[in-house]
Amino acid sequence: MERSKTTFCLLIFFLLVTFAIFLKVNESKKIKIGNYNVILIIVDDLRPDHLGCYGYSKKISPNIDKLARDSYVFENSFSQAGYTLPSTISILTSVYPVSHNMFFVYKDRLSSRIPTMAEVFSFYDYKTAWFSLLHEPHLDIDAGFGRGFQVMGELEQSLDGLEEIISWIEKNKSKKMFLAIDTRSVHNYSRFFRKINSGKNFNADMLKVNEEYYYKLVAAAKSKKAPFNNPAIIRNHRELFNGVYRKDKENEIEDLLNLKNRYEVGLIRTSLYASFVRDFGFKHHEDWIKAYDTAIEYTDEKLIKSILNKINSSKLNDKTIIIITADHGEAFGEHGLYGHGWNVFDEFIHVPLIIKVPHQKGRKIKALVQNIDIMPTVLELTGIPCPHQAQGKSLFSLFSKTNAPPVHEYIFSGGKVQCTIRSLDWKFIINYKVDDRFFYHLTSDPKEKNNLYDQNRDFALKFESKIKAWEKSFPSYKDKEYSFSPEIDKAVQEKIRKTGYW
Repeated sequence: MERSKTTFCLLIFFLLVTFAIFLKVNESKKIKIGNYNVILIIVDDLRPDHLGCYGYSKKISPNIDKLARDSYVFENSFSQAGYTLPSTISILTSVYPVSHNMFFVYKDRLSSRIPTMAEVFSFYDYKTAWFSLLHEPHLDIDAGFGRGFQVMGELEQSLDGLEEIISWIEKNKSKKMFLAIDTRSVHNYSRFFRKINSGKNFNADMLKVNEEYYYKLVAAAKSKKAPFNNPAIIRNHRELFNGVYRKDKENEIEDLLNLKNRYEVGLIRTSLYASFVRDFGFKHHEDWIKAYDTAIEYTDEKLIKSILNKINSSKLNDKTIIIITADHGEAFGEHGLYGHGWNVFDEFIHVPLIIKVPHQKGRKIKALVQNIDIMPTVLELTGIPCPHQAQGKSLFSLFSKTNAPPVHEYIFSGGKVQCTIRSLDWKFIINYKVDDRFFYHLTSDPKEKNNLYDQNRDFALKFESKIKAWEKSFPSYKDKEYSFSPEIDKAVQEKIRKTGYW
């Protein structure tokens, strides 16, 4: 009897010790709130289904995939718009496009009433830096992208400027850092197409587009209006404006202009090249995909690897949160469309979201999340209060519990032309421009091919009522009604309004 009691007591003691060790081990895995560095990398145009960590069979993203193995990888993450201007501002402010009202390039400005992530971090003594195409119309620092950043650097589509990022990390490695990067290196994937395709058709057709662009520049110069309102430009370079085309003349004219005017003539260039890309995508689909993958591989090897190596060599891994996401996706003919823009089909708005938190193993998470959730999440992780204007939700609870309840039952995207609401199973789209509606059962129809709106109208109307209630529920942050830049003529303004992406 005495022996049984002794055995029983030893068993209880053993269990208590084991439980205490279990608690201690699990306690070490808890996410600690603290003064983490935060590195946010936005890869313009990046679809998740072209990354190995999201199931892509081609090994084109080894560095992103390696990071993902120790990160929280969100399988159902969505941007707030299908093109750069509204979606990227939403990332940096945690505010929906219908609230921040940033839709049109060369026109809209971010309200002073909306704090940016960089402004918040600056207030809490972080060193902040932004690297992107600083005067690209969709990332124009004067429109609000520069707000709160103490340092801003040019990062070209070729990734020239990367060395400045590495230098900035080195300079500030002993301080609290918020580094945000927006790279257009994948967005510019058409340049890789020339190397993959035989080049004959592409180069011949491109030459025709270049020539057409040249003649439009000559016509604009003859008007003597901005950006050609400096008569010395034409007087001192008459050969360039004589109306006889030769290769690269259009680039030589651009080189004569200051940065602001160069981006204004870029309006003319972009409209011509956008049409060209759409046509060429349909004609050469497989090579177009290869070019896109090559751009991802280039970005992964040159940008992502360099930054991760620098974080590692600077011994910053244990105190740095790293986020990789995209502002939007890219269409490859899924709904008869190439590129990106107003549309809210998943190829336009489904984006990767990878969040590396120090000392965490990470895992894949199926819960619905949005890009406006990034700001509340990193602020909670760093122990900083989130501004009341933020409309996203922190994902912290999803990190700490494998069976945590969802943060969102529904998520929203869109704005002026199209809006969508989705659950994990259903997706409703309303196209205000043509007064059309789409309703998809995502579980059985993930590619959104079978519109069930007519067959399920009563159920679909419940989703539509949620969209309308959602749109009414948020304040409209607009300091005033902005006008287009006076250099943009009426015809071009109308094209910007109609196409959205320019």
